[in-house]
Amino acid sequence: PKVVVDMREFRSALPFMLYQRHLVVDPLTIPVGDYVLSLDICVERKAIPDLIQSLASGRLYQQAQNMCKYYANPCLLIEFDPGKSFALTNTYTIARREVDVGARDLLGKLSLVVLHFPN
Repeated sequence: PKVVVDMREFRSALPFMLYQRHLVVDPLTIPVGDYVLSLDICVERKAIPDLIQSLASGRLYQQAQNMCKYYANPCLLIEFDPGKSFALTNTYTIARREVDVGARDLLGKLSLVVLHFPN
């Protein structure tokens, strides 16, 4: 199996993990999404700090809109830190500084994205 991976994604561990699982990793600059699994499936990967920034700026809404426009099965992959508990908290380190974020506000915005883009 082959996975097209956006060039900017090679800062994360996921492309190497895919390679270790014997997938063919094809690095390209992708205009929509971070990973293309097939002609119908596109994945946008978000680490928690990027998710918070993307929700605050409205960028995630635009990215979801673009994925829905070009792919029948768009996916959002939220990547949690494996060294921490699987939960949203009120404080995150973003750009090397502590930022207070309301977990309820974060869940509310994420819920709106899911409601607007149910695919």
